[in-house]
Amino acid sequence: MKNFLILVICVLTLSSVIAQEKGTYQADSIYKTNNVKLRKWYMGTNKKLGVITYYDKEGRLTKYQVKMNLGATDKTTHYQYGSNGQLESIVDSIKYGEPDKKEIKSLKKMGINPNMLLGDINNKPQLEVSKYDLVYESDELIKITKYNPDGTLDFIDNFKNNGKIQERALYRNGELYRISFTEYLIPNHKAKFYGWEMSSGKKSEWNYSFEYELENGLVKSYARFDNGKEMETVEYFYDDNGLLLKTKGNILEQFEYQFYE
Repeated sequence: MKNFLILVICVLTLSSVIAQEKGTYQADSIYKTNNVKLRKWYMGTNKKLGVITYYDKEGRLTKYQVKMNLGATDKTTHYQYGSNGQLESIVDSIKYGEPDKKEIKSLKKMGINPNMLLGDINNKPQLEVSKYDLVYESDELIKITKYNPDGTLDFIDNFKNNGKIQERALYRNGELYRISFTEYLIPNHKAKFYGWEMSSGKKSEWNYSFEYELENGLVKSYARFDNGKEMETVEYFYDDNGLLLKTKGNILEQFEYQFYE
């Protein structure tokens, strides 16, 4: 039951990802070199819930799809590129359907009320669409604004120092409630992640930093620190072509691939 709850929390967190994969330490070039068409990304040992990422033949992310709420919610982020290769548009689509009956039955056996995870999806339309505004300065992406399906503000990303610093401001009911900063050593390699959040009138803060061990140009492992205290070490495992197969830390991640012919 513990592994299942961790998985649900992680999948919900992953659903907010809007850029190329900053958390898996794999550059676009690895997908292009290996003709990767899609990748399945699982948290824990449960392969029924996870993320599927789709790529074009240039190795660029074209769709980021995650199933939530026991399979009843299918959220997909779509990426479109211009003739110059520049990211041109982002759109979210959310489809609501019926939850997986086997998952419902499994939860009940564990004494978990499925309604705690399903929320109010029965009151949702079959399809919702969220839009993004992208702002460039010359050829550099400097700002992304995402809106909720009802048109209200969801978050604003500002990018500085050639994308090496990302500031994200999150809104709820029109009110700012969280600001986070991510600093990158190089693309796909986080150096720091810090910020604050307001919840129930209380302000909480976090301050993570990351240190990497490399081998033959690939991340062999990294250590995550919270205010200087080491909290976790994550090991990375690859196939012979350099594709990430799994990571082992506090949570197990597993990856499977399909390829262009």
